[in-house]
Amino acid sequence: MLRYAGNEYAVSLSELIVTRDGQGAQEMTRDETDRVTGACATRTFTCMSAVANNPNIELNRGFGVVQDDEDGVRDGVATFTVSCNTEGNAWLYMGVAITQVECAAGRQDDGRMRMFICDWKA
Repeated sequence: MLRYAGNEYAVSLSELIVTRDGQGAQEMTRDETDRVTGACATRTFTCMSAVANNPNIELNRGFGVVQDDEDGVRDGVATFTVSCNTEGNAWLYMGVAITQVECAAGRQDDGRMRMFICDWKA
């Protein structure tokens, strides 16, 4: 559950959910949490499929998407990493709380959709 607290959205670390309910959704290939390296835990999601199926990771119910070729290589692998915030109550990417991710494949688009993050503080 996302809670509004002042000018920020806060969510507990356990509240980042991996869903499988959208069009083309499939099980996340990997979901790995690293609690050892660095000052704060990181969580890396990997979505794999055939290159032609355009694997991607959708964020926050469609407010963002990470495409297969975000790393410069179209290889059938989309990867997305979040880090905990200093309070330990949210998973963040570029300062934005990520509360939901979903692996999807099989969609045919023009390949121009890119990762974007909305500023919810506005």
